[in-house]
Amino acid sequence: MDSDPLTRLKNKLDSMRRERDSLNGVILQERARNSQLEAELARLRNEFLRSKAELDEKEATLQRFNETIRESENAYAKLLTNTDKLLTALEHESSNLSRKFKQ
Repeated sequence: MDSDPLTRLKNKLDSMRRERDSLNGVILQERARNSQLEAELARLRNEFLRSKAELDEKEATLQRFNETIRESENAYAKLLTNTDKLLTALEHESSNLSRKFKQ
């Protein structure tokens, strides 16, 4: 009878060791997976930052395009207005000169 409790104790310890080893294996797998996820997260973060920087640069270029176009359109509108004024003044002066020449 004395060996029966010892055998049971040994069996129980062996069972607990197997469970511990199994749990340790799961933990090691999960740690490896977490390491992979961390690496992937770092890669994605770097990719995101690079992409964001490129997008910011493109948006700044777009803003410069819009500003240049707006300024050019304003200058063109002023040029048209001044051209019309100049043409009107030139036609008026030409008409005055023609009348004086014909007299």
